[in-house]
Amino acid sequence: MMTTLPIKYIVPDIEGKVRRLDKVVIVLFCTSFLIIPAFALIFINIKWGVYRRLALFIRTAKNQDKIVPAYFFGYLTNMREVMQALIDTGNLSGYHIVADVMMVKDGVEISEQEALAEYELKYNPYIAARMGAAPPPQVPLNLTNTAASVCPYCGETINDAAPRFCPHCGKKI
Repeated sequence: MMTTLPIKYIVPDIEGKVRRLDKVVIVLFCTSFLIIPAFALIFINIKWGVYRRLALFIRTAKNQDKIVPAYFFGYLTNMREVMQALIDTGNLSGYHIVADVMMVKDGVEISEQEALAEYELKYNPYIAARMGAAPPPQVPLNLTNTAASVCPYCGETINDAAPRFCPHCGKKI
């Protein structure tokens, strides 16, 4: 599970780098019956996979006015640095970052609240916590359990937001 993306992989012309690595992988794969190219293929495949993922994200982002990288990469702990590096290296020039969760094409107007609302639609706090990523401080999380508003044992309505016990029958919820 990748929780960070090394910034060293974000270089100018990632798509050109992928084309060159495609050729290297094909040559190494074709000669992998020899021992030395097989070891080289193992190490090249790791870099190749990261570059291919970045190139696919860049192509996807260029076809959209706004994109939430977390939908694409997962909850990277260094997402802000990755987005800034993609802009700084010219891979996504003409984009800017909104609310640290969305990349938006220059000229497209979107407020921070709209960006956070779109991010929150698919935000999964459990997965983010498992990957070590905390939500941005602006994202309001609605983690109240709506099923606990009615006791499953006696059926009475409970006014407490997060009840541990039913005030009517006393059973643990």
